[in-house]
Amino acid sequence: MKHTLFERYGMMFEEDCDVMDAALSELCKKAEVRVCEIGTYNGATARGMKKFLEDRGSTIRYWGVEPSLLLHDECPDPFPGAVMIRTKSEEGFYLVPGGLDLVFVDGNHSRNGVILDTFNFFSKVVRGGFMLYHDTNPKSQRTGYEYTGPEIPEFGICVNEALELIGFPWEPWFLFMEKYPLDHHQNGMRAYRNGKP
Repeated sequence: MKHTLFERYGMMFEEDCDVMDAALSELCKKAEVRVCEIGTYNGATARGMKKFLEDRGSTIRYWGVEPSLLLHDECPDPFPGAVMIRTKSEEGFYLVPGGLDLVFVDGNHSRNGVILDTFNFFSKVVRGGFMLYHDTNPKSQRTGYEYTGPEIPEFGICVNEALELIGFPWEPWFLFMEKYPLDHHQNGMRAYRNGKP
């Protein structure tokens, strides 16, 4: 079945995995890849990134930002050595250092949440690094609601709208890759790169 949720990165379709693979393939030339994931949930994506990089001779230095402890009983560390920041990204972004190779934005998908994550994290990414945004399928926009805010469309999945509103990408950033399932209403991934390496 084409759109089976793949195990290697957690709740992602084949198209999402292709974008993640492409970005990580560019980065695995480095001995150590520094990654921040916003919205870690059960850590499956983090473990998938770690395996992908280690299978290709790189190591991962990982920071995860996850407010699930505010909502659920437990948010496990994805693997030993991972640094977990257990709060909302807009409150804990300053605890994540600069010099990142990849920031994966998959936390608060509301318009305000994506705007704040972009402004708070883009300057932490090194030249040649990436910002990846999950849930960019056009059919998923303005659906569902996030854990904070009123039940109005701007607090649904508004990744594309948020990026368009602030005019991202800005120079020297550019769209590296985007894929989403054409016959489904979920997921989708965009990768932006911070200029050439």
